[in-house]
Amino acid sequence: MSDLILPDKIESLWMATAPSTKFPTLTGNIETDVVVVGGGLAGINAAYSLKQSGLNVILIEAGRIGCATSGNTTAKVTSLHELKYTYLVESFGLKSAQIYADANQWAISELENIINHEKIDCDFHIVPTYTFTTGQNEIPKIEREIEIAESLGLPVSFERPSIPE
Repeated sequence: MSDLILPDKIESLWMATAPSTKFPTLTGNIETDVVVVGGGLAGINAAYSLKQSGLNVILIEAGRIGCATSGNTTAKVTSLHELKYTYLVESFGLKSAQIYADANQWAISELENIINHEKIDCDFHIVPTYTFTTGQNEIPKIEREIEIAESLGLPVSFERPSIPE
């Protein structure tokens, strides 16, 4: 056993290194086209897209921008989420799974476009993502997910590592 001592509070990299936000409280009457409530990733992306379309947008956040759920993510953006497509096909059909797949692929592409357009220095990289198992009985489930994901046009492959005996 090592002498590793875990900290009392575990904080995400983003929350530990990002500067705090402090914006003035809204007062009086303000005229705008759209109010976006919530300054997480979804709210910021919605406000950005609305602003890009020419609307006057106000984003309001009760706490720190990018905090809560968004501040505690792994920052991995992917269209592959465990065995989600098998579940979607079995529960809602192939058409719904295709909509979900297309929306996720579009979001990744749009994120890359925004990063390039705004010249954001954020170490964005396209890299592989993996779903894996340590149990042989789970392999058919992963193979089924790959089959469905391929049929939806997602960038997937199946790798079977060589395991020393």
